[in-house]
Amino acid sequence: GSLARLWLNEWGVLLALGVIVVGLLVPLALYWRARWNGRTAAPASVLVLIGGFLLRVVIVLSSESV
Repeated sequence: GSLARLWLNEWGVLLALGVIVVGLLVPLALYWRARWNGRTAAPASVLVLIGGFLLRVVIVLSSESV
């Protein structure tokens, strides 16, 4: 239906891959790995910032295409 169309267009894919995976899940995995490694704080921080930027891009630009 309409919900599937929202998630399967370019903004939905960018939201799912960019924000959820790159901005949330990968930094979380790096944080968990940091307990054993200790050198993942900087890359995780950069990925969180990229995810936040992509979230803003998706919100602003997808509302223009509605």
